[in-house]
Amino acid sequence: MIYLIGGPPRCGKTTLAEALAKKVSFPYFTLDHVTSVVAPYIREQEYATRLPLHVARQETNYSNDVFYARYPTEQIVDFYLCQAETYWPGVENFIKYAVGDEHDLILEGWQILPHLLHAVVTPENQGKLKVIFLYKINAESIVSGLKANTVRNDWVVKNTKDEGTFQAIAKMISYFSSYIEKGAKVYDFRSVNTDIDFEQKIKETAEAL
Repeated sequence: MIYLIGGPPRCGKTTLAEALAKKVSFPYFTLDHVTSVVAPYIREQEYATRLPLHVARQETNYSNDVFYARYPTEQIVDFYLCQAETYWPGVENFIKYAVGDEHDLILEGWQILPHLLHAVVTPENQGKLKVIFLYKINAESIVSGLKANTVRNDWVVKNTKDEGTFQAIAKMISYFSSYIEKGAKVYDFRSVNTDIDFEQKIKETAEAL
C-alpha cells in the first residue's frame, strides 16, 4: 500500500506521515528530498520558468520578510504550482514504480496536486493507493500554528523577523488551501481541514487511513 499526502506547507503533512508510519510501520519520504534528485537535471537557464520558487527564494536570500513583501500571494502560489509541475514527471515515475513493485510506503509533499495525481490513480491501481489532502483556511489559526512550531530549522520561524510577515505567510497558505480543497472535490479525493483541533484531526485521519 502507498499512502500519498498532499497539501500546502504547514498544514500537517509531515505530522500525519509520522503518525501513520508509527501505526503501519511503513517508511515515509518527503518530496522535498525526492525532488532534490530531479533538480540537478534541469538546465540553469530554465530555472526562472521551471523553478520560479527556488529562484525567488534565492534572490531574496531566503528571508520571508523580503520574499513576502516583494511577491503577492497569488504569484507565490503560482510559483509553487509551476515548480510542482516541473517535478511531477519524476514524482509520477516514483509512484508508478513503487506501485508496480508493490512497495509499502508513505509519500508526502506540497508537490502532490489533485489535478496531477488523478491520472495516476487508475482503476487498476486504485486499491494500492490511499490519497489524502490536508489544508487550512483560517488565517488566525494558521498564524498560531506558525508561531507555535518548535521544529529545529523551521523555515518560517528561522527566516521571519517582521511580525507582519506571519500574516502574509498565513494568507498564502489559506489561498493555496482553497486551491487544494477545490481540486480535491473536482477529482474526488478526500481532504481534511486541520484548522481546528489539529492534533485530534491528525490522529483521526491516521486511524481512518
